[in-house]
Amino acid sequence: MTFARPLPSSGLAEIRIVAATSEVARQVAEALRRRFAGEDALGCPAHSDGSGTVLYLTVDTMREHGRPGPVRPRRTPSDPDTGHAHPDNSG
Repeated sequence: MTFARPLPSSGLAEIRIVAATSEVARQVAEALRRRFAGEDALGCPAHSDGSGTVLYLTVDTMREHGRPGPVRPRRTPSDPDTGHAHPDNSG
């Protein structure tokens, strides 16, 4: 299997969290945000029946949460370079 989308910028990691409930997904995202600087998570149902939760977030591994660091351009779901800030839900 290959990754067809461009890789994130150096130091950034794009993360997909899949959980049975939105609360569990938020807890995992919050734990990552306590360690790394990052953007707000984008969320959606995990399954077509509306169950579960998928959260996508980008963290900056070069900066700790709350510490100043290099300013990076904010990516959005409609970023023209990738079409999405994160891979789609199909995998």
